[in-house]
Amino acid sequence: MENKILFHKYASEGEVKIYESVSNFNSASRPRKTVNTILMGTWVGVLEEKGLWYKVSTVGTDGWLLKSEVSDEMGLKVFFVDVGQGDGVLIEFGGKKMLIDAGQNSNIKNYLTNWQYAYFLDHNEKVYIDYVFITHFDSDHYNGISEIVNDNRFTFGTIFHAGIGKFKKKSKGNDNGYKTSLGHVQNGVLETTFSSISELEALKFKQSGFEKFQFSVSEAISQGRITEFARATHQTPPLMFNSGGKTLEMQFLGPVMEGQGYKYFKDESHTVNGHSLVIKLKYGDLSILFSGDLNEVSQDYLLKKYKNNSPFESHVMKAPHHGSSEQSLEFLKKVNPFVTVISSGDNEGHSHPRADALGAFGKYSRGEKPLIFSTELARSLNGKSVLFGMINLRSDGNRIFMAQMKETKPANDPWDGYSVPI
Repeated sequence: MENKILFHKYASEGEVKIYESVSNFNSASRPRKTVNTILMGTWVGVLEEKGLWYKVSTVGTDGWLLKSEVSDEMGLKVFFVDVGQGDGVLIEFGGKKMLIDAGQNSNIKNYLTNWQYAYFLDHNEKVYIDYVFITHFDSDHYNGISEIVNDNRFTFGTIFHAGIGKFKKKSKGNDNGYKTSLGHVQNGVLETTFSSISELEALKFKQSGFEKFQFSVSEAISQGRITEFARATHQTPPLMFNSGGKTLEMQFLGPVMEGQGYKYFKDESHTVNGHSLVIKLKYGDLSILFSGDLNEVSQDYLLKKYKNNSPFESHVMKAPHHGSSEQSLEFLKKVNPFVTVISSGDNEGHSHPRADALGAFGKYSRGEKPLIFSTELARSLNGKSVLFGMINLRSDGNRIFMAQMKETKPANDPWDGYSVPI
């Protein structure tokens, strides 16, 4: 007979040890045998209460933990999912779920359906994602969104995007009369942009992956599974959420518009990447910068736009453009992070992350030993099985804890974890 869960709590320390048994329930002395280690914010169901200890059910092996190491509040959880070459981030806070990009394949969908939300889906419950942020329309950022949107078990609040789509290149049959695959450029400004789904449909983009995305979103909107589809810029009001007496804020720092369009950088790639959504998350004393695929020219452009009021300094930075060489040193100095997280993949022709970018990330970071995490480096092989390299961030607004799984993944102590100063 299964034990009944009396109530639930959340782990409140960076790493919380779970023990097989306890000999003295009135002592906080730690038993010898650890059977599990969970991260801050991990759900635990309390099965039994004795003295200073709870017997709990949680991810992995059940056992006993100290009451002092759990809380009523989950705090903030950020999962930098290993999507291979691309970006994909899941954020959970106060019952809210948010995605920033979703890679170019089904990795994030598989993670959500087979692991993170498998319990709900297995019990025929739909999963509601409050916000999706598509930083820009490169395939390694948005293709995976189509995979999730096409799954009827998911519903969505607002999908935010940067408003720059892609036509076929002229060499591949672009007959729209534009000189670029992004649309019409006048006086150095890209004027072909969109916000709503109807504006997107009216432009008749014919690039195959983008057409698939457009169809998926249109279909989901007609089914009532997406509430809103809209462009975000630096003028979009921040999103604010409250939980446990603390506020989480999502502030849009980019893209910056020039009138009704965007400055055209030196080519199509630099333009669409350079006008990525740039989002700063603030929670208590913590700040995280999600930088999309910003490149050197766009980083310098943003610094000029904000002048002496640079808002970019953050404790944690998602590395721009997978750690490419195109990094503005002045921009990195302004961000000045303790932690940099790089999302990149194998078998791609860019050699991300580049050696000079890694050196710059380290040099222009805070602390004597700044942290650089890489989903690619955290990934490992176990025979023919891939152990994906997700990077975890957990915070209660006062503390930051970063962790990745050890390659051998011992059940009782699987985490390579670091406390980060705030």
